[in-house]
Formats: sequence, C-alpha cells, structure tokens
Amino acid sequence: MRTPRITPLLVSRARIAFCFASLSLAVPHAIAQQPATGTPLVFDYEVAARANFTKAAFRLWSPAYAQPIRAIVVLVPGYNGDGRKALADSAWQDFARSNRLALVACFMQGDYAVARSGSGDALEEALTTFAQQSSHPEIAHVPLLLYGASAGGQFNYNFVIWRPSRVMAFIVNKGGFYDDQEPDPHAYSTPGLFFL
Repeated sequence: MRTPRITPLLVSRARIAFCFASLSLAVPHAIAQQPATGTPLVFDYEVAARANFTKAAFRLWSPAYAQPIRAIVVLVPGYNGDGRKALADSAWQDFARSNRLALVACFMQGDYAVARSGSGDALEEALTTFAQQSSHPEIAHVPLLLYGASAGGQFNYNFVIWRPSRVMAFIVNKGGFYDDQEPDPHAYSTPGLFFL
C-alpha cells in the first residue's frame, strides 16, 4: 500500500470547509439553482448494535432544497463522541447551503473504526432511511465528503479503502490506527487530507 507524504498543518473550521469546497469541484453545479426555503430538515436514525459497535446513531440536517442534494458531508467525531451537536454549527450550515449539501453527524461507540466490520453498513443504512424520510431519494447514493477527528478520522479512511466509489473526498484529523487490509484499487484516486 502506498504511504502518503504528510505535512503537519494547523487548521480552522474555515480552512477545512475550504478544503472540502476545493475537493468538491468535481460535483457539477446546476445551471440555475433555487435557494432553499422553509424550515431545515432534521431526522434521526439509530442502528441496533452489531459486531464492531454498541451504538450507532445518526442525524441528518439539510436546508429545504427544491432541487436534489449534490453531496453529503459526514461528520464523525473522536472516540465514542457524539457529533450530532456539530450540526448546529453555523460554519457547517453555511457551507452546506452554499454548495447544496446535506450534513450527517454520527454518534458511534465501540470498536467502530473499521468500517467494513459493520459500522460502514450502519452509515449506509442511515442514509437510505434519511432518503426515504426526507423525500430526497438521492441521499441514498450521492457522494460523501467525510470529515473525522481521531477515531472518526480512522473510520473515514477505513470507509474509503472499503467503499471508495461512495466517497468524493475525505479528511482525517489526528487518526492513529488504520485498517491494514489491502484497499480497493479505486481508493487510490479518492482525494484525502491527513492532519496530524
């Protein structure tokens, strides 16, 4: 497996949003976009415990778009952390609105970092449920922009090497343990940033 060359950086939320915005240029913009109107959509979903986690709870936040959602930013906090409160952060909400994105935050507990062992399927199940609840069927298949800290970053990397076709770009912030399985060959073309 190729090892990326890593340069340590100090970053702010604004720089992280800029990194995602830069990486998300591959998603085509609609010729004419209609602004989101009305109350934002908020849905919760919890998955029963599986092999590598004891808890997996997810929350979707999205402006009420008239057009299809282009991609989803998935926020995965550090070990056993509850990322759902991050959806109230105006920086993430503004980034979502300006790029016609939805936000999904995770609260996982256990040994969930290895996505192929069950936690990755839990995220996919939550996205499928959110697609039904929100009347935005595209949520079940649009590209993901993964942002994670510590164990959340490990989950992101491990999700990419397991299911790269679903991920547009990912950011790992201070992860320490990574799945040593041979990655899907398509993972090498998925842009990623590692902050250590």
